Amino acid sequence: MQQAQQSILARVPLARILVPMLGGIGAAQWSESVIIPALIILAGVLLYAFLNWMVPHTPQWSMNVRPWWIVPIAAVSFGLGWINTSLNAPPSLNIQKIKGCMAQARVNDIYYSDRSMTIDATMLWAADRDGKLKLDRKHDISISTNGCNYNLEPGDLIMYECQLDTIKNMGNPDGFDMAQHMSRQGVLYSQHLPVTAIMVTGTSHTPITQCNKLKKQLISILFNTHTSAECQNFIAATLLGNSKFITPETRNTFAMAGISHILALSGMHVGVIMAIVWFLLFPLNYTRLRPLRFFITIIILAAYAMFTGMSPSVVRATIMMSIVVAGLMFHRKTLSLNSLALSAIIILLLYPSSLYSVGFQLSFATVAFLIIFNQQTFSKNLKKNSPILAWTFTLTMTSIIATASTIMLTAWYFNTISLLSVVGNVFVLPVFPILMVCAAIFLSLIACGIEIDWFSSIIDSMYNSIAWVARLTGEYLPGYFGNVYVTSLDVVLYYIALVFIAVWLFNRRFKWMNLSLLFIALLFASQAYTTATTPRQGFVVFNNHTLTQILYFNNGHGILWIPDSDSDIESFILYNKRLLSHYKVSHIEMIEGKEGCAIGGMKVVCVGNGKWQRIKKLENRIDVDLLVVTKKYHNSIDKLLEIYNPRKIILSGDIYKDNLEVFEQECITSGVPYYSIHSNGAYFTRPAHSK
Repeated sequence: MQQAQQSILARVPLARILVPMLGGIGAAQWSESVIIPALIILAGVLLYAFLNWMVPHTPQWSMNVRPWWIVPIAAVSFGLGWINTSLNAPPSLNIQKIKGCMAQARVNDIYYSDRSMTIDATMLWAADRDGKLKLDRKHDISISTNGCNYNLEPGDLIMYECQLDTIKNMGNPDGFDMAQHMSRQGVLYSQHLPVTAIMVTGTSHTPITQCNKLKKQLISILFNTHTSAECQNFIAATLLGNSKFITPETRNTFAMAGISHILALSGMHVGVIMAIVWFLLFPLNYTRLRPLRFFITIIILAAYAMFTGMSPSVVRATIMMSIVVAGLMFHRKTLSLNSLALSAIIILLLYPSSLYSVGFQLSFATVAFLIIFNQQTFSKNLKKNSPILAWTFTLTMTSIIATASTIMLTAWYFNTISLLSVVGNVFVLPVFPILMVCAAIFLSLIACGIEIDWFSSIIDSMYNSIAWVARLTGEYLPGYFGNVYVTSLDVVLYYIALVFIAVWLFNRRFKWMNLSLLFIALLFASQAYTTATTPRQGFVVFNNHTLTQILYFNNGHGILWIPDSDSDIESFILYNKRLLSHYKVSHIEMIEGKEGCAIGGMKVVCVGNGKWQRIKKLENRIDVDLLVVTKKYHNSIDKLLEIYNPRKIILSGDIYKDNLEVFEQECITSGVPYYSIHSNGAYFTRPAHSK
């Protein structure tokens, strides 16, 4: 019985370091001070010294104070996690000091869209017109352009006039936290400028930029092969790590089927690469160079991680696979919670922000609960069954456990739940590794200028079979639930309940099962409270830099109004999934091309297309509830007030900055209430007649 009580920490001793380290990383999000964690570390060291000095070194005393030894270890781990996260935070700068200065940056990577491009760059220096340095420290920044320069390559040095802005969120309800996302990637500032304002002055390559340049060339060769466009995008994402080529439609279809994990380069993909290399090096087992097999595999995995951009997900997978390879080489058991905890500690020391990565959370949650529940529930009983029944039972239970361990994270990040992911994975996972091997050979051949048509057709056929399974299980068979909304509290309650179930499996004390049932009850209560307090009716004018979007929703039905702009309603739904899930909007109709509209009991006029000029000046102005001004309006607010009598003026988020300042001042002078979406985020209100 005593062994059962000690089994959790005894079997996973590194949990004593990992768990408090996670708390320290979380604490660093609230304060980047290093003084507080330093004091916590000092207190832990002093407590350890005190216990070591005061406690007699006898077995009886060792057992009595054994639980207290965890406290100093936890304190030191907590402080180290906090300090490491603070030191890895991107440095801030005084952007007003360098505005208008000429700056030089190194291009790290480039992403193209239809009429623009986004450049991941490192700003090297900034100087005023007299050549005096205003900044001599490197900063990672994001540059977006109006127009594209397809001759620009990673490693190029560019010069431009610095007009950096701090990255801010759009302020849309339930919108994506872009500022926090970019900050965790080390980027705090961005700039938008015409592509003609960028001047290439030379090159300065780093290993990362050389890999990105080579990857760009390889993608260009791939896109000129005879494989289908969807297959090309799939290979570019799964082997070269560029998931931006996956279309939103494809991503949505795979998500509905519960197999979207194969689209992002992660542990499974790195595992396939490792298996290929490990197999090719098997002759070394029959020589005296057997340890060389391990080192070559690790070096190739590290080179592959660098080639694909050193993303945290790939680095995480590389470390995990290295531990697995080491275990195979030295005949050690590696698939244990302790090995998993070790890989997590290493990754978080290198990339503390990985803790907030969806890939990190999904992969570690899946592997951890598979190890716990497989070992504790059925693995010992498989020998009693026939091989076929054992294999079927193992596959089924593994799929169920993997689904249960990720279902709440999937609902949190993607607002979807797919109960047919078990079916999809059963059919897809046997084909996917074969496709990966063939795609790796295919890339090697085309890099040498060789393309075999029949081989291209085979790769196309394998991808089409995976896509067909995704469409079948995601779109045609029941089992997919969209518009699922959960809060962060729901996620925490769910995983606390799972942890208590795992603890119960270790010691079989029903108090842990009762605690899990308690937290499940709290989860249902939290969901009921969210549902009861969420309004069913609302009116939103979104913050959008390119167009004006207005949505009215009422009891699950939405009306989307996009004046004078061509837009895709599917794209709107895709980028506003969380909002629509929160307010249970399941059906949307779209209205386009109208200047005025009565929507949700409110009279709304959107000006900017010039049609307002056709209205003759009336004796009595037109009463409207909201007067929305867009970037296409190029006159004064006073001109509008000659025609309209608005309760409030909404300055749209797409208005250019110079015009916005003029409009705001005119509204103040005229004494008309106004709301600037660019400054305050989306305008969100409930109509006056709503209950």
